[in-house]
Amino acid sequence: MGYSIKVSGSDIYVAGYIEHISNNGNTLQAVYWKNGVQTILTDISLAADAFDIVINNNDIYVSGFVRGSFNQPAYWKNGVQTTLDVTNAGTYGRSIVSSIAVDNNDVYVVSGYPRYWKNGVPFQLAKDGGATGIYVVPN
Repeated sequence: MGYSIKVSGSDIYVAGYIEHISNNGNTLQAVYWKNGVQTILTDISLAADAFDIVINNNDIYVSGFVRGSFNQPAYWKNGVQTTLDVTNAGTYGRSIVSSIAVDNNDVYVVSGYPRYWKNGVPFQLAKDGGATGIYVVPN
């Protein structure tokens, strides 16, 4: 299932997940597609979703969640996962949506927790509520 689509030059990118159905339940794997060619971001044993994708200077950034006892926000740069700290993140709100933006070498991620991260450092937006999108406007 695809959540986000971006175009860079003549390339089309889609972020989403693939679902594996078994007798023990369903497992999701975070993936992205470039021109229809799938790249898997997570192992099948680690349930995860990918929600947004950004292409910056030939680097591919994907944001999403890794599922466990709670939904842990994460992003992948060229397939390498970075899990984001939710310690003291406030009350989770809204649907499980994560957005990513890149400006030069700075990576910004926002999730359903009322906070955003810049290069992995958290910034609290509120005690309760949620956030679903982030955009960076260059000066």
